[in-house]
Amino acid sequence: MPLGELRVHEAAVEGLLVVPETGYLATCSTDHTVRVWDYCAGIELKAWRHPEEFRCIALKRSTGHIIAGTDQHHIVSFPLADVVPPATAQPEGDTGSEPDAAASGATSG
Repeated sequence: MPLGELRVHEAAVEGLLVVPETGYLATCSTDHTVRVWDYCAGIELKAWRHPEEFRCIALKRSTGHIIAGTDQHHIVSFPLADVVPPATAQPEGDTGSEPDAAASGATSG
C-alpha cells in the first residue's frame, strides 16, 4: 500500500530523503528536478531544474544543502534556505530557480 504519490514529477523518482529539522520530504527524479515537499500538507514547496537527470540525493546538514548526483557524474547543491515555509508557499508546479552555481561541482566517476 503506497504512503503517497508525487504526481508533479514527470518521470521516475530516483531518490528521496526526509529533512529532520523541518520534516520536509526532498526528492530527485529523472525529470531533471529536485523537489521539496511539505509531505503532511501534500504540497510542493520548491523545485529546482537542471539539464541532467538526477539519480541520488542526500542532505549535507553542516551547510544546509541538498546534494544530488546526476547520470553524468556531477554533484549539484541546492540550498534549503531557498525553500519557502508552507504558510507562504506557492501552488504546486512552481518551477523554482536554478541550482546554487557557486556550490555546484563535478566529480569523475
